[in-house]
Amino acid sequence: MDKNQYNVLLVEDVPLAQIAATYILEDLNCNTDVAETGSDALQLACEKYYDVIFMDIGLPDTDGFRLTDDIRRSQGKNHLTQIYALTAHLDKDYQQQAEAVGMNGFLQKPLTEEKLNNVLKKIKRSPEKHADNQQ
Repeated sequence: MDKNQYNVLLVEDVPLAQIAATYILEDLNCNTDVAETGSDALQLACEKYYDVIFMDIGLPDTDGFRLTDDIRRSQGKNHLTQIYALTAHLDKDYQQQAEAVGMNGFLQKPLTEEKLNNVLKKIKRSPEKHADNQQ
């Protein structure tokens, strides 16, 4: 695997948004797994280490705040992974909820290459964790 490649979990239930974000992330040298539901995201987060998780707030079976709290409390592979909220609503209540559950940031939709690249620049990859994914 290229040393600059990131493992990303995109939690997004809208197919068009999934395609657009995945395309941008591929351009930014990311291996991207997509989860459409909270239960799918939690399963992936238990199985594989990610450098960053982009978490939609509105999901069909839960909300991104509750799911982030579940990941943080799990003490699993991604309990310390940076998680960024994805939403079209940038109001104070959402930002406060994001902080309360331990999200590391907030991105307003639509996602752009610039927004995603700015986050990736802040992420520190853990080569040891990536080796765990190969086992």
